[in-house]
Amino acid sequence: MCRSVPRTVNLTPTLTGAALNDEALEEYGITDIIDWSMTSKCNLYDEKFDYMCINDVRNAADLGHNLKKLDAAVDYIEQVRRRRGSVLVHCWYGKNRSVSTLIAYLMKYEDMEIEAATELLLDARPFAEPYSGALRRYSKNYLDLR
Repeated sequence: MCRSVPRTVNLTPTLTGAALNDEALEEYGITDIIDWSMTSKCNLYDEKFDYMCINDVRNAADLGHNLKKLDAAVDYIEQVRRRRGSVLVHCWYGKNRSVSTLIAYLMKYEDMEIEAATELLLDARPFAEPYSGALRRYSKNYLDLR
């Protein structure tokens, strides 16, 4: 189950398998894919979807050291939203990097506090394990400076 927040942002972090079903992606109106997976082939359907591939972030420590990539992914989601597209954000299990990306998006573009954004994502994906430390650093280094 997913929840919508203002401005029709649909929050559905997914696992890699979802990104392999091009018919379902088209059926759900997906136009763009952010792929955080280290082992899946990115750009699998590059004739059908636009991709952002981030394949060198394995864990919370890596994400904490690559906050520019997280911020680029967050901005990419907003760019796609503005052109009325839909983004699938996925990582291998759909519980860490993809969820952390969506929480960071809510923090930056919906002005949500980290706790509220995390709660919203956990309601949609109870087994999620966002990288809270990296998200706190992201907030401090990118959002508190606005």
